[in-house]
Amino acid sequence: DQLKAYEEKRQEQEWSNQLVAYSQTLVGKKTGQCVVAIRQYFGVPRDQVQGMAKSTKPNTQTPKVGSLIILKMSRYGHVGIVIKVDGDKVTYFDSNGQWAQRGAIRTIIKSDRRIAGYRITT
Repeated sequence: DQLKAYEEKRQEQEWSNQLVAYSQTLVGKKTGQCVVAIRQYFGVPRDQVQGMAKSTKPNTQTPKVGSLIILKMSRYGHVGIVIKVDGDKVTYFDSNGQWAQRGAIRTIIKSDRRIAGYRITT
């Protein structure tokens, strides 16, 4: 069981490293609105996120690398993709967070009240 847990942690760390590296290539680039960017650049299926971000329903309150972070920001809501979880901090990629339709990497504390939850995509 310890070996299995170790291997799962190692795989999550490797995936995180890959997502961080890929996200860094998108920072500052015109990537569009948040929902469109997450689907287009990260391959999240339409049935998991579409329309206004606020209509994305969380299915967990625990962040996991690769899950969507759903934020209560503006009347439209906001989504990003979790690229790293480190203690009480969650790092995520998003687009259009500053209304300029550009990609960014941001870090937020897990207890931040703007977080509506997370969606582990299928």
